[in-house]
Amino acid sequence: MSRELKIDPEIQAALDPLKPSEKRQLLENIQAEGIRDPLVVWKGTDIIVDGHNRYKIAMEFDFDFDIVEMDFEDTADAIDWLRKNQLGKRNLTENQQTFLIGDLYNRRKRRRGGDYTSGEAFRQVDGKLETAETVAQEIEVSPRTVERAGEFAQVLEVIREKAGPDIVIEIKRRPEKIPTYQLKYLAAEVEHNPEIIEQTLSTPPKLRAKTNSLYRGLIYNQNKPKRGTTGFSGETVGITAEALATRFKVSRDQVLDDGRLANVITKVREADEGLADWLMETPGVPMKGIVGFNGDVIDVLKIRAVRSIMLEKKLPFTKSLEALEERQRARRASKSASRAAAESDREVAKTFNGSGAMCFLPNVRLLLCEDCNWAFDTYLPEPGPVSCPYCKGGRIEKREEDWRSRT
Repeated sequence: MSRELKIDPEIQAALDPLKPSEKRQLLENIQAEGIRDPLVVWKGTDIIVDGHNRYKIAMEFDFDFDIVEMDFEDTADAIDWLRKNQLGKRNLTENQQTFLIGDLYNRRKRRRGGDYTSGEAFRQVDGKLETAETVAQEIEVSPRTVERAGEFAQVLEVIREKAGPDIVIEIKRRPEKIPTYQLKYLAAEVEHNPEIIEQTLSTPPKLRAKTNSLYRGLIYNQNKPKRGTTGFSGETVGITAEALATRFKVSRDQVLDDGRLANVITKVREADEGLADWLMETPGVPMKGIVGFNGDVIDVLKIRAVRSIMLEKKLPFTKSLEALEERQRARRASKSASRAAAESDREVAKTFNGSGAMCFLPNVRLLLCEDCNWAFDTYLPEPGPVSCPYCKGGRIEKREEDWRSRT
């Protein structure tokens, strides 16, 4: 059966367009097997609800197709059904699935008079359970999952308004889950940097949070108010941490940490560009760890040492830092013990000969150089050494066995 159907722009806009490769694959499947699944049509209107791509191919290549007619209250009801039908597909990414749940929830809230932007749910509407719970029951997830998905979908709508639909489609198709807090950051910053979304998506997922933190920190360090700088009217010159926190949808403390991170990376890059890249590109190096190196002087040697331990011992960053600090404590203790031993030797030498220095070697005879007044020991047989091992003097005197007791 083949008949002319209608396209509703609002319903069609609720569907993401197929990629070129997906279109080719659909055409090949239809050419090989025909249109197996019937198109879903709004009863009494001839409007397609599901099957837009199949219908286009059927009309272009003259394929027959079947239809199933369904009753819907209005366009919104038809899109609700479409969202739930899409959730039944097995090839969805986690982002696509989250968006479908969230969009279904947000649409329900708007129709029932809910505040779309607040994230609040209703406890009772016309004797029914709150919206999040009704959606949760329909698709068999928790109400909290529905509410989080609603926030996710809401942020994507903001990005769609600011950056266009193509970037939203790209975000939904990403194989890795993109957290809502990262989307909020992108939505807030895209006005200042139109390339920020593509820059973020091109960064490996495990490094995005660190890269975003560095981005914020560089902006803060470049624009933060300098001490004693005010405008002609007494206003602060520069961008405060509070202002950037509002812009980036993060806390003030986060902005300050971002600034410290950027300070470390900038200073390290001046001394060792490869080391700076390693700090940023290694998932096992946490932001807090990098921030911990911030100070008046950036200790590049210490960071290199931590890297060496991580690579050699296969230890995580924190364990490598602990191992380095333990090693440094042991060295300091060893040096302190050596200094104490040397001081003790000097005191003994003063007692023995008043020279303030001495050298003991295992021996059977005790000698004294009269040229430099150094006492030393030897195993050499008589007549003993012909010169002092310290000053090369030749006036060597043999001391009695009990010479140590003499003053």
